[in-house]
Amino acid sequence: MMPDPLFHAAAYYSRQRRLPLVLVCHDDYLHHAPKGYDPQVRRIYQQAAVRLCVSEPMAENFRLRYGVEAMVLHPVPSGPAGAVREQCQSEPLVVGFAGSLGDGYEKPFLMLADALHRRGGRLAIASPTSREILPRLWTHPAVHDLGFLAPEQVSGALMKEGANVLAVVQSYAPSDSHAFKHNFPSKLTEYATFGLPLLVVAPEGSSAAIWTRQNPGSALLVENLSDVECEMVISNLQNADSRKKLAQGFHEAAKVFEPQKLQGIFEEALLRACSLHGK
Repeated sequence: MMPDPLFHAAAYYSRQRRLPLVLVCHDDYLHHAPKGYDPQVRRIYQQAAVRLCVSEPMAENFRLRYGVEAMVLHPVPSGPAGAVREQCQSEPLVVGFAGSLGDGYEKPFLMLADALHRRGGRLAIASPTSREILPRLWTHPAVHDLGFLAPEQVSGALMKEGANVLAVVQSYAPSDSHAFKHNFPSKLTEYATFGLPLLVVAPEGSSAAIWTRQNPGSALLVENLSDVECEMVISNLQNADSRKKLAQGFHEAAKVFEPQKLQGIFEEALLRACSLHGK
């Protein structure tokens, strides 16, 4: 939640029209907001009949901060979990990533690219981020730049590139630690539609690392910026049977992200809001 005229407008309209307010909280960047903004958020957050947070850590953090409960609604993917794809031992290891990048991503991505390069693998990246940012990454010999793609083009481009693993990478910048502890990576739920195994590179305590530890067998996890740790994980991923087993684990864990289930949570929230408002 950040300063946003529509945020205040919705709360004002709700009060004026005596309508239930439903808040969907996707990001927590209040530590970047101007001083004095938090009391406004507190008032509106408490005003809401129902609050939907993108992760359990966010819901708990807001409960402690604002004193009211929230439901959890993970990001809704474009479709159900995809069938697990076959893995071939003769294929080179290609790790795919789709998303925006920032300064806190340079070290984990270069570590991953170096490890793949030593093993004859590749790192395929589709990102809207300017290529003037992180120049060392874009010029790395293991990196294949797929450009800025529309969401509906990402799956086809990664498959064409031969991706047989997908990566969720979170920032290691200290300034991002608060946000990434509570914000849930929407790419994690979307990746479930691909039918591929998951690699998570994220600092200890981040939402992606927490989810991976809560779901054993769903992904391989690299928490430390350690070449040795990363090399061991890449070595494991070079085995086709290991990749397939990992994809099956991700497929099972991702059933909670089924669009129909998430739609049900949203509809339950709306009904609850109307019920509470009616009292």
